Amino acid sequence: MALIRKQKLLSLGLVFFLLLMGNSFHFTGKVYAAKGLEDIRVALMIQSLHTQPSATLFASGGLQVGVEGSSGIKEWVSQDDSGKIRVSIDQYMIKLLETSNFSEASTLSNEVDQGNGFIFKTNKNGNTIYQVYAGTFASFNEAKNVKLSLEKSLNLDDVTITGPNYLSAGTYDQKKDAEKLVSDLFEAGIDAYLVTQENNNGEIVYSVWVGETADQDDLDEIESKVEQSFSGVELEEIEKDNPYLVLRNGISSSDKGMEISHYFFNSNGQKLWIESNKSDIQIDEKYSRTYRGNIEITQYKDRLAVINELPFEQYLYSVVSTEMGEDWPEEALKAQAVAARTYALQLGWKYDIAHISDTTYDQAYKGSGVENSNVTSAVKDTEGMVLQDKNGDLIIPFYYSNAGGFTASPSEIWDSSIDYIESVPSPDNIAEEGLHYWHHVVLPDGTIGYIRSDLTSKTTKTNEAGFPILSVLDNQINVRAAPFVDNDINAPIAKVSTGDQLILLETVRESNSYSWITGPYSGDELLDSINKVADNNITGELESLEVTDRGPSGRVIELEANGIVIEVSYPDQYRTALNSVKSTRFEIDQTNIYTVLGADGEALESDSNASLHVVDSDLTTNQTDSEIIVLNGENNVRVITEESYFRIIGYGYGHGLGMSQWGARDLAEFVGYDYQQILKYYYKDVNIVRID
Repeated sequence: MALIRKQKLLSLGLVFFLLLMGNSFHFTGKVYAAKGLEDIRVALMIQSLHTQPSATLFASGGLQVGVEGSSGIKEWVSQDDSGKIRVSIDQYMIKLLETSNFSEASTLSNEVDQGNGFIFKTNKNGNTIYQVYAGTFASFNEAKNVKLSLEKSLNLDDVTITGPNYLSAGTYDQKKDAEKLVSDLFEAGIDAYLVTQENNNGEIVYSVWVGETADQDDLDEIESKVEQSFSGVELEEIEKDNPYLVLRNGISSSDKGMEISHYFFNSNGQKLWIESNKSDIQIDEKYSRTYRGNIEITQYKDRLAVINELPFEQYLYSVVSTEMGEDWPEEALKAQAVAARTYALQLGWKYDIAHISDTTYDQAYKGSGVENSNVTSAVKDTEGMVLQDKNGDLIIPFYYSNAGGFTASPSEIWDSSIDYIESVPSPDNIAEEGLHYWHHVVLPDGTIGYIRSDLTSKTTKTNEAGFPILSVLDNQINVRAAPFVDNDINAPIAKVSTGDQLILLETVRESNSYSWITGPYSGDELLDSINKVADNNITGELESLEVTDRGPSGRVIELEANGIVIEVSYPDQYRTALNSVKSTRFEIDQTNIYTVLGADGEALESDSNASLHVVDSDLTTNQTDSEIIVLNGENNVRVITEESYFRIIGYGYGHGLGMSQWGARDLAEFVGYDYQQILKYYYKDVNIVRID
């Protein structure tokens, strides 16, 4: 058998753990200098990060599956380029159904929650049979709890728990001999499985196992049944500590019933090493992304773990491509490459069996499919370059999408200081270029919302208050509560059609990473979000929500609800508390609160139940009392509602610490900064050096 050679990892010389909350970084300690890294291990599935019960892999050049042994990685299985393989830990499962009807099996499999449904195909008594399972589960009790839930929700009977307990019916040098015995046992109504393993001489052999039971008593029943049906078969105990691969004929319900080789590996510390000699490897459960290098499949804390191991610099091709567009300026791409390289190196072995994850908890990594030549050149041109502080230690190069005009001071994010980060102006409004304008409009029935400006035209008419009248240019045009398209969080609130007359209140840019509007949120909706994050509980109805303190860049560092400070562990958590707004550089528009300035200059804050002189109340043909529109002395428009709603109007996207990616683009494209100038603008008193 050919060896699959695994490249050696160089030591990072550090272990640094970074507490990450939501999509925010949380600075917790000092980062030390590190050596370079030849290969990096990226966790594609681990613990709570996209962990699923199986991984489905494909490569156009075919796959080789190896098992780690004392002499290295040995190839056990080879899959040609015509099919996929699926891999799971051999743990407890729940057998839900056996049926000859594939449609019935597929429907049931799809009803099992969280993609935990499996279909296996076999032949029994001359008939094709489809077996539906749910799994996998680390313990019998876990499987038992899920079994009870599935029986109730799916109205099933005769549901059994299976497990990784087997007896061996024989071992063969030739695969075909083992396959024949498997077929004979199935024809007799006994479930049997082809198993690949090594003998004591390190040679690949093929065994036939029966059982798949949850406990020893069930295994004894299987033994009795086999001995009665096959007098020539002598069952033996298996070596549970040895590596093995149990092969089952899986069926993909999502790929039109395509057959797929489904391998189950020993849960007792076994690792699988998967490579392709001719092409990158695709993983269906990761949005069918493709990956350079090799894939290791193992377990971590009783759950399937999928690790992509690849050359470190090639990993950066994907990270930088994911974080910035290929058409961005070369110097901005280089700045991102240095920051991403430094960030990955300073993490150390964050996940015990991997250096880093592929999510925004660390750095976004989407595999080889997003790579482009401009980014690859930027990475190569900065190979080995990292950011160090004045002591020669790697910094944590915090970066994010957009600062909204000013980067954050660490005190505004975590109530702490970081020597190499301070608040500076950031030219970020380039993010708005080319985006649509949206009109804030009043519909004929009094509904108020936003419509894209290019879907309307101005007429020569105004209403009695002097607001322009617009005419709609097409049919069934969506009107939304905020100026952006997202049917999940900003679904249409109304539709208008050709010739409809709308009153124009104001025109704004489409919400983007630089400036944005979100909401309106009801008091109940916002209070629920606040109380999920806050350390204290805000009771009653949400009657007021007010910014009571800001930091140097204008970011919110204190927020009160009903006059009570919303207590959070650090100020950046206010983003999560307010339905995950883009940044803490925001204003709150409470729609039932307004301020009247009297003739004597005295300001009177009131709510919409108090009397107010409106310039013109006949704004629509069917005006309601629930909403009124007012102008201030600068002709700024506000919509006042009877009930309390909250709009959040803000700037920037991300925590705001360190390098703004949109700011880096502007500095490179319009100011002419090179990558070192960009980095030294956002990170103070740092050195940019090449490491081995």
